[in-house]
Amino acid sequence: MRFLKAALGVLMLMAMAGFVFAGSADGDRTKGGLDGTDHDLRTRLGINQICLPCHAPHHGVEADEGPLWNHAVTSQTFTRHGENVTLGHSSKLCMSCHDGVTAVSSYGGSIGSDPITGGANLGNDLTDDHPVGVEYPTSGPYEPNSSAGTNVASYLEDGKVECASCHRAHGGLDGKFLRVTIVNSELCRVCHTF
Repeated sequence: MRFLKAALGVLMLMAMAGFVFAGSADGDRTKGGLDGTDHDLRTRLGINQICLPCHAPHHGVEADEGPLWNHAVTSQTFTRHGENVTLGHSSKLCMSCHDGVTAVSSYGGSIGSDPITGGANLGNDLTDDHPVGVEYPTSGPYEPNSSAGTNVASYLEDGKVECASCHRAHGGLDGKFLRVTIVNSELCRVCHTF
């Protein structure tokens, strides 16, 4: 009986791993996954494990932040129009690289010296970025487009708009880590009416 339970457990793990790493129905791991994307940090960091800069199989250094979180968490104070912004969980994790201060190689307890530069560096003044860490308004121009049949709540984190409202860190559409295509403003229309 124990053998049967163990065998079933192994089969379940293999099925889950196949789902996570398959990428697409045709088995192309580069579609919808991290391979070859900007979040594939293996070449930049000179490592052979794609998950390691963010997750550890054992003893994640920031275990309170999520599933075996292995990356330093930003300690920056973020502002928008001069006001402090309190980031939600997913936004805080994203900004742990995209703040332009916390090094990409600050993982596994190491302190790196290679922060993100260029357009991926959002900095700590979020005035010119889509608002995150804000309650989703239920009236006015931000009402969900009910004719599209979208469920806005599934895009929010504790009722707030966060980075993960629009982006998927583990891959997304068109290499942009988007949850929904921007063609015909479909992503925007999840939450906004025009």
